[in-house]
This record gives sequence, structure tokens and C-alpha cells, in this order.
Amino acid sequence: MRQFCLSLLVVFGLALCTSASADVVTFVLDSDANGSDIDGAGAGGFLTGTPAVTGGITTTLTTSSVTALEFDGMGMLTGNTVAAETNATASNFGINNLSISNNDFNTATGAGSSESSNINFGESFTFSFDQDVTFNSIDFASIGGNGESADFTINGNTTSFLDGAAGDTFADPFNGLLITAGTAITVTGGGSQADTNFRIDVIEVHVATVPEPSSALALLSLVGLVACKRRRG
Repeated sequence: MRQFCLSLLVVFGLALCTSASADVVTFVLDSDANGSDIDGAGAGGFLTGTPAVTGGITTTLTTSSVTALEFDGMGMLTGNTVAAETNATASNFGINNLSISNNDFNTATGAGSSESSNINFGESFTFSFDQDVTFNSIDFASIGGNGESADFTINGNTTSFLDGAAGDTFADPFNGLLITAGTAITVTGGGSQADTNFRIDVIEVHVATVPEPSSALALLSLVGLVACKRRRG
């Protein structure tokens, strides 16, 4: 009898421990939210995601590298890459190339945009999550035509986002894509030097949640007692 009850408790315990639900976690990269934590950061910059459910799992996005193409004093590319820094503005997120000023960049490329608050051609940042997640959507503050390309590389596979959809929010093709903890995700400005100047605002993911240990144990005990009582009857 006792062995039966113990076996039953183990079975129910495994069922409870393996059951899980998905909680939405939102990373707002602009400085009006907690994106200020990543403003001006290079490698090692991190951002804490906000779970949709009170008491949900907190997830961290950590940057492992931020790079840009190097410009010389004449506004010409040297062929090298240099360390850069992330730049969270009031409404979006970009990369600041420390080797050239905004004015010099616009003169050199004819881009006519703010270099420091965009992700421009050849600029990239690599980040990872501290736990397994599945992508839900990416919200670009700005991405349009004229050859702009936001290239996301995960596990050696590159997906390019081109012209913006309504609201510049993309659910596919990343919707439901599993990203294991520590997997490097690299975002690079593709397209052309003069036209690529996209901005990212929000990254939203799902993270698996499991029952609280105390709740699981309480439910486990109750189920086990009821089962054992019925067995004796």
C-alpha cells in the first residue's frame, strides 16, 4: 500500500514539475523605459525584460559585442571594424560609431540621418538571453525602403528584414523560434552604406514558467492523500 502511494506521488510530482506555461517578456530598448540600462554600453551591457504577468520570470538580455566600420579623419572607410556603443534615445535604439561624428558621416555617405541613433551599414551588435525563450515579435521604430536591410543571424542562419510592415512590427519569421540560453544573436546593418539606417524599439519573447515549488508541493500532497485514502477504501 505504502509503495503504491509513494509511486503515485512520484508520478504526480513529475507531472507538476514538467507542466509549464509561457509568459510574455518585453524588452523596451528606448531610454524612456528601462532601456536606459543599455544606453552607451558596449560588451557587457544588459537589459532586464518586463514580464507581462506579475511575478513572472525576469529575463536578461546581455550584449557581447557592439561594432561599427571604422572611418578615417577624411571620412573614408579604412576597411577595419572598431568597438562602438549602443545608443538608447527617447524613442528608439541604435549604435553610435565612435570613429566619426554625425555631420562627417552624413557628408561622407550622403545619408542625411543621425548616425548615432540608427543602426547603419556594417554596424552590428550581438546579444543573448540568460534562459530559453521563443521569439514573439520585433518592433522597428523605423525601417523602410531604399535598400535598408536589418540582418539577424542566429546559429549561422541569417534572416533579413526589409521594408517595414504596418507599424514596423514583424511577427514572422521569428514567431515561435526557440532560442536557447546563451545563443548568440547578431543584428547587422546590411543593404547599402547610404541608405541603411534602421532603428529598433521593442523585442518581445515568450519564456517558459513553471509552478512555484511551494504550490506544487501543496497540490502534490493533497492529490497523494486523496489517492491513498481511496486506495484503502
